[in-house]
Amino acid sequence: MLVIKILLWPRGDHTRERELGVATISNVGGTLQTGNYEAVLLKSGEYSAAARARPLEQRATRPLSKEVWKRGAVEGFARQRLGPWDLLFRALGSLIDRRNPGVSFDAEVRGDEFGREPDYQHTGSGSGDEGRTLSDLSGSGWKEP
Repeated sequence: MLVIKILLWPRGDHTRERELGVATISNVGGTLQTGNYEAVLLKSGEYSAAARARPLEQRATRPLSKEVWKRGAVEGFARQRLGPWDLLFRALGSLIDRRNPGVSFDAEVRGDEFGREPDYQHTGSGSGDEGRTLSDLSGSGWKEP
C-alpha cells in the first residue's frame, strides 16, 4: 500500500505542520507486468471530526465509510515500466478529474485504461461518491475487458 500525505508547513515551519490530505493506493491484483489498484482519498482531520477520531494507520488500512471522500481504481498499470508518480497521477485521474474542467486526462495522455468501478467487498460500502463509473467512460476509449 502506498500512503500519500499532503502536509502544509506554514512559511516552511515544520513545527506547525498540518495534514491537508491523505490518499492510499492498494494493489488489488493483476499480473507481474500489469497491476490493478484501488485508490482512496481520505477526509482530512483538518476538515473532518471523523478523521480526527482515529489514527492514520487505522484510517489508511481499515477506513470507515465516514472517513472516505472518494474511491477510484487504476487497472492495467505497467508496474515494471512506470513508477510511483505515474501510479499517483493515474489514481488522481480516477478520483478527481471531473473537478478540473478543461484539463485533458484521457487514455491517450495516460497511456493506459483506467476508471473501472472498484470492488468494495474488502473495504466496506464507500462514501456514496465512488469516483468514476463505467457509464462515465463512454467516449474515453476505455473498453471493458
